[in-house]
Amino acid sequence: MPVSLVSYAVYRWYFPEILSSQLLWVFEGYLALMYVVVLYKILDWYGDAWILTDRGMIDVRWSLFMRNMTFTEFDDISGIESAQNTIFDKIFDIGDVTVHKVGGEIFIARMYRPDAIVEAIQSNLHEHHHHDEHAAPKEQAMHIYLDGVRQ
Repeated sequence: MPVSLVSYAVYRWYFPEILSSQLLWVFEGYLALMYVVVLYKILDWYGDAWILTDRGMIDVRWSLFMRNMTFTEFDDISGIESAQNTIFDKIFDIGDVTVHKVGGEIFIARMYRPDAIVEAIQSNLHEHHHHDEHAAPKEQAMHIYLDGVRQ
């Protein structure tokens, strides 16, 4: 909005003849639309998280118009992988994490320290699969993993 007001003031004072151009208003409308799309994408990206508990994983997806939470028990997880696709991903230790489960996948892009996330999930998987039935219950643990910059 401030950029639009400044550009309108510049047009009005220095180039008043351009204000009658329809191409200018189409361009300004396009810029406004792109601003809304980028803002929506940022808010959509900001609302994704994984919550790792002692019983399974919760995949939380928020956006402006919906909220989606999926709980996946450790018994349903068949594999997990991480990928760092560019040199910048390796330098900044950012990558994509995919959890393969029965009936599909859970995928979050641009996670900080993807190898640590894979290791945490694998250690919980291992502990869950080798848990002694007669052992005393342990303290509940929860870890929240956010993607990229938010962490």
